[in-house]
Amino acid sequence: MKKYIVELTPEQRKELSEMIKSGKAYARELTHARILLKADAGQDGPGWNDAKIAEALEISTAQVARVRTRCAKASVQEAILPAKASRIRRRRLDGTKASVSDCPGVWCSPAGSGALDPAVARLDVGGTGLRRSDQPRNRAPDALGE
Repeated sequence: MKKYIVELTPEQRKELSEMIKSGKAYARELTHARILLKADAGQDGPGWNDAKIAEALEISTAQVARVRTRCAKASVQEAILPAKASRIRRRRLDGTKASVSDCPGVWCSPAGSGALDPAVARLDVGGTGLRRSDQPRNRAPDALGE
């Protein structure tokens, strides 16, 4: 017997079905909607088990179990949306090397204040001996032998 049973109301089933038919959502959200429709143990639902759902949708049984659990513990909308990160990891700057800030392409000062510092841009990047402006670009040579 399943610990978390999904029972959808007719309105929820209709909303999930319309979401899948329109196809105007992220693939993850559509997959989660399909999981919930197949797992529905209500009077109109098929009530499939996790293994059958995983085989039909070509996903893992662990993913089916996670979606089923989130639906039972929170709500249908929470089960469809991606889970929030449970932990935030912050970068630490030790002052010896420059680090990329949370904004791509912007250099931080060694103190980690986030302020732009021209001296930091001249620092050695990753111990390669290259400054940021000297880094090679990822492009293929053209046909002229460049």
